[in-house]
Amino acid sequence: MSKNPLQMRINKRGETDQNAPLREFDELTGEFEYVDLELKKKSQFRKARKRIRDVLADKQEGLKKHLRRAGLENKMGKTGDSLTGKLSAENKQVAHIQQEHSKVYIKRYKDR
Repeated sequence: MSKNPLQMRINKRGETDQNAPLREFDELTGEFEYVDLELKKKSQFRKARKRIRDVLADKQEGLKKHLRRAGLENKMGKTGDSLTGKLSAENKQVAHIQQEHSKVYIKRYKDR
Protein backbone atom coordinates (compact mmCIF):
# COMPACT_ATOMS: atom_id res chain seq x y z
CA MET A 1 0.00 0.00 0.00
CA SER A 2 1.29 3.50 -0.75
CA LYS A 3 2.32 5.98 1.93
CA ASN A 4 -0.59 8.34 1.19
CA PRO A 5 -3.65 6.18 0.57
CA LEU A 6 -6.64 7.67 -1.19
CA GLN A 7 -9.41 8.14 1.38
CA MET A 8 -12.98 9.07 0.55
CA ARG A 9 -16.43 9.01 2.09
CA ILE A 10 -18.36 6.85 -0.35
CA ASN A 11 -21.51 4.77 0.05
CA LYS A 12 -22.02 1.18 -1.13
CA ARG A 13 -22.97 2.35 -4.62
CA GLY A 14 -19.66 4.22 -4.99
CA GLU A 15 -21.18 7.70 -4.73
CA THR A 16 -19.60 10.37 -2.54
CA ASP A 17 -21.64 10.89 0.60
CA GLN A 18 -20.67 12.97 3.64
CA ASN A 19 -22.66 10.66 5.96
CA ALA A 20 -20.85 7.49 4.79
CA PRO A 21 -17.95 6.07 6.78
CA LEU A 22 -14.41 6.85 5.65
CA ARG A 23 -12.90 4.36 3.22
CA GLU A 24 -9.46 4.04 1.68
CA PHE A 25 -8.42 2.52 -1.61
CA ASP A 26 -6.67 -0.87 -1.34
CA GLU A 27 -4.24 -1.30 -4.23
CA LEU A 28 -4.15 -5.10 -3.81
CA THR A 29 -7.89 -5.67 -4.22
CA GLY A 30 -8.74 -2.57 -6.20
CA GLU A 31 -11.61 -1.77 -3.84
CA PHE A 32 -12.34 0.81 -1.19
CA GLU A 33 -12.06 -0.72 2.29
CA TYR A 34 -13.30 0.76 5.57
CA VAL A 35 -10.74 2.66 7.65
CA ASP A 36 -12.55 1.81 10.91
CA LEU A 37 -11.32 -1.62 12.08
CA GLU A 38 -14.72 -2.72 13.40
CA LEU A 39 -16.43 -1.94 10.11
CA LYS A 40 -13.58 -3.60 8.21
CA LYS A 41 -14.03 -6.83 10.21
CA LYS A 42 -17.77 -6.85 9.59
CA SER A 43 -17.25 -6.22 5.88
CA GLN A 44 -14.73 -9.07 5.59
CA PHE A 45 -17.09 -11.41 7.45
CA ARG A 46 -19.95 -10.58 5.05
CA LYS A 47 -17.70 -11.13 2.03
CA ALA A 48 -16.60 -14.52 3.39
CA ARG A 49 -20.24 -15.57 3.92
CA LYS A 50 -21.11 -14.64 0.33
CA ARG A 51 -18.50 -16.93 -1.20
CA ILE A 52 -19.77 -19.85 -3.20
CA ARG A 53 -20.64 -22.85 -1.05
CA ASP A 54 -21.23 -26.48 -1.89
CA VAL A 55 -25.02 -26.72 -2.15
CA LEU A 56 -25.16 -30.51 -1.99
CA ALA A 57 -23.01 -30.55 1.15
CA ASP A 58 -25.39 -28.03 2.73
CA LYS A 59 -28.35 -30.24 1.82
CA GLN A 60 -26.63 -33.31 3.26
CA GLU A 61 -25.81 -31.51 6.52
CA GLY A 62 -29.42 -30.39 6.87
CA LEU A 63 -30.66 -33.92 6.27
CA LYS A 64 -28.24 -35.30 8.85
CA LYS A 65 -29.55 -32.76 11.35
CA HIS A 66 -33.17 -33.86 10.78
CA LEU A 67 -32.24 -37.53 11.10
CA ARG A 68 -30.27 -36.80 14.28
CA ARG A 69 -33.35 -35.15 15.80
CA ALA A 70 -35.31 -38.35 15.15
CA GLY A 71 -32.52 -40.52 16.60
CA LEU A 72 -31.67 -42.01 13.19
CA GLU A 73 -28.30 -40.37 12.52
CA ASN A 74 -26.67 -43.61 11.30
CA LYS A 75 -29.52 -44.51 8.95
CA MET A 76 -29.06 -41.91 6.20
CA GLY A 77 -30.12 -43.36 2.85
CA LYS A 78 -31.36 -46.65 4.37
CA THR A 79 -34.95 -46.70 3.19
CA GLY A 80 -35.35 -50.44 2.93
CA ASP A 81 -33.58 -53.82 2.79
CA SER A 82 -32.49 -54.35 -0.81
CA LEU A 83 -31.80 -58.09 -0.31
CA THR A 84 -35.19 -59.06 1.07
CA GLY A 85 -37.29 -56.15 -0.19
CA LYS A 86 -38.86 -55.68 3.23
CA LEU A 87 -39.55 -52.32 4.81
CA SER A 88 -39.47 -51.72 8.53
CA ALA A 89 -41.11 -48.84 10.36
CA GLU A 90 -37.66 -47.33 10.83
CA ASN A 91 -36.98 -47.51 7.08
CA LYS A 92 -40.29 -45.79 6.36
CA GLN A 93 -39.49 -43.06 8.87
CA VAL A 94 -36.06 -42.42 7.28
CA ALA A 95 -37.65 -42.25 3.83
CA HIS A 96 -40.33 -39.86 5.07
CA ILE A 97 -37.76 -37.54 6.71
CA GLN A 98 -35.62 -37.49 3.56
CA GLN A 99 -38.65 -36.76 1.39
CA GLU A 100 -39.94 -33.93 3.57
CA HIS A 101 -36.48 -32.39 3.92
CA SER A 102 -36.04 -32.42 0.15
CA LYS A 103 -39.36 -30.62 -0.34
CA VAL A 104 -38.46 -27.90 2.15
CA TYR A 105 -34.96 -27.56 0.72
CA ILE A 106 -36.26 -27.13 -2.83
CA LYS A 107 -38.76 -24.46 -1.77
CA ARG A 108 -36.21 -22.58 0.29
CA TYR A 109 -33.34 -22.56 -2.17
CA LYS A 110 -34.95 -22.70 -5.63
CA ASP A 111 -34.33 -19.01 -6.37
CA ARG A 112 -30.64 -18.94 -5.38
